[in-house]
Amino acid sequence: MLLIAGCATQPARDPAADRQAVIAIENDWIAHEHDRAALERILAPDFQHPVFTGDVLTKEQHIAWTTTHVPPPSFQSRFERLDVRVFGDIAIATGIAAATNDGRDAGRTLFTDIFRFKDGRWQAIEAQETPVGGMPRPKPPQ
Repeated sequence: MLLIAGCATQPARDPAADRQAVIAIENDWIAHEHDRAALERILAPDFQHPVFTGDVLTKEQHIAWTTTHVPPPSFQSRFERLDVRVFGDIAIATGIAAATNDGRDAGRTLFTDIFRFKDGRWQAIEAQETPVGGMPRPKPPQ
C-alpha cells in the first residue's frame, strides 16, 4: 500500500513541457556537438551511437571522436526539420540536420535520437544518422 501511495504523490509531468525540454536539448546538442562539457551533460551514461561502420560507440567513444574531429569554424549545422514525440519517460526526436561550409551545402542527415527522463532530467540514450541523398527517391505508386 505504501508503494501505491508513494506513486500517487509523484507530480505528473507536462508532456508539452517535456517536448519543449527535449527540443531545447536538441538545439543545445547541434550548437555544441564538438564540446566535451555539453556532451557530458546531454548524453546519458549508457548512451549508444551505432555508426556506418557497424560499430556501436559508447558515450566516451562518441565524445572522444567528436571532440577530436572538429570541423572548421566555417562549418555550420542547423535543423531543417525537428519533430519530438514524448511517451512518458521516453522521447523520440527525428528530423533532418543540414550543414554548410563557407555558405555552401555540406550535406544533410536524417536522424533519430532517443531520450530518457531519469533522475529529474532528460538525456540522450541513443542516436543514429543516415546521410540524405545519393540515391534516387522512389516514385509514388500511380
